[in-house]
Amino acid sequence: MVIRSYPFINGGDVAGVVEAVGAGVTGFSKGQRVFGHPMSLSTGEAAHGGFQNYTSIPQHSVWHIPSHVTFNQASVLPLALSTAGIGLYRKEDLGLPLPSLNPAPTGDSILIWGGASSVGGTAIQLAVASGLRVVTTASAPNHERVRSIGATEVFDYHSVTIVQDVAAALSGTPVVGVFDAVSEEASFEPIIQILRELGKSDLHVVSVQPFSGDIQQRLPGVKDTTGLHFATDKHVHEHFKDWVPQALASGLLQPKPDPLVIGKGLEKIQEGITKLQGGVSAQKIVIEL
Repeated sequence: MVIRSYPFINGGDVAGVVEAVGAGVTGFSKGQRVFGHPMSLSTGEAAHGGFQNYTSIPQHSVWHIPSHVTFNQASVLPLALSTAGIGLYRKEDLGLPLPSLNPAPTGDSILIWGGASSVGGTAIQLAVASGLRVVTTASAPNHERVRSIGATEVFDYHSVTIVQDVAAALSGTPVVGVFDAVSEEASFEPIIQILRELGKSDLHVVSVQPFSGDIQQRLPGVKDTTGLHFATDKHVHEHFKDWVPQALASGLLQPKPDPLVIGKGLEKIQEGITKLQGGVSAQKIVIEL
């Protein structure tokens, strides 16, 4: 993360009510319930951050909230949608078929490492909506939750046989790539071994964080990506404009993981960040305003 100037306001997930609409914006009006991905990390502008009472968000990163979804639930999705959406569908990344409201099985498989995280769980749902068979990892207590959002096979990343188990689950079907929602040494190492087992060491791997030169040498197909590309990738955000609210309304897309509400007010943000640094599993920290 590069901060160009101060003051800087972070915050990449929000949900609330439209207060005003900019010139030329269509499809939104004052008073509507929406959720969105503020882009201050991309623009460097304080007005574009989410950790404040009002924020300005580009039209392509805002979606309507169906009546059965709460603000707290909707707020877990924006950054995860942008990150997973770019990693899976941007032509420079995995370049998968865009998600459908009536997906037909393609016969292809994808490995999504870290399926219980917000980005990983969203990636699972998007991949299923693209007709893919999803093999993923999660700790044992989260297996049923991950299956409930569409994963076909789930393996405990703590297992001593994780490499063999995942490789066996992927063998016999075309594998379109790997989406690593963790992107740390603890995930890169088993992924490297799994691809070796499959004889696919050069398979395309999407990392959601930068990586070292050593990882690049050992995993030649790896490429880092970021949800900040969402703003400039019309191929993805134009499709998501209608698909996201329709998929949410139908239940094809679920706002997962569940929100963990820390408290109310901007003064609670630091408490939420501190809790996040201590580790949170299968939940997304939310602050109400």
